[in-house]
Amino acid sequence: MSFSTGSEFKRLSSTASYQEILEAMKNATSGLSFLFLNQSLPPMTFSSADAVHWLLTHVEGLATKDAAGEVMQVSTNIKQP
Repeated sequence: MSFSTGSEFKRLSSTASYQEILEAMKNATSGLSFLFLNQSLPPMTFSSADAVHWLLTHVEGLATKDAAGEVMQVSTNIKQP
């Protein structure tokens, strides 16, 4: 699991589940920055470029934009509670 210790964070392991990655992305301290510019956007809206950058920075073993994009594609099929 990725978590923040001040301004630093620990990277997620390459074996982290998609659910663990999604939860880390929602972390208020070390997660993605969400867009709040428009009231009509759903909660936790983010740009795909930010998500790819976040994944490359926070998940061990992800070395390419294509690999990060694949993680995001699979993650879209996970039902959130």
